[in-house]
Amino acid sequence: MFIVENKVRGNNRTIDTQYLSYKAWVTENLNLINEKYKDKNIKATNNFKFVIITDTSDDRLESICRHSKITLILIDGGVIFEELIPYHDS
Repeated sequence: MFIVENKVRGNNRTIDTQYLSYKAWVTENLNLINEKYKDKNIKATNNFKFVIITDTSDDRLESICRHSKITLILIDGGVIFEELIPYHDS
């Protein structure tokens, strides 16, 4: 399961707290998520990935993503994508 945070022209200073909030919500609502999507053959677990797509970045955000193993993708004009912090499968 993936949680994608799309931050376009926003304040990336809240992404670290959003990650913690989303992680807590998913952990507390696994049964609700699984019930809602049971007919889609989707099984949510505590082992999920968080992906941030943004048009702005800075050293602080990149450091948070690197150390938390959060994939960070920078977009330019909605057309060009650059993976700043790569996807980790662990």
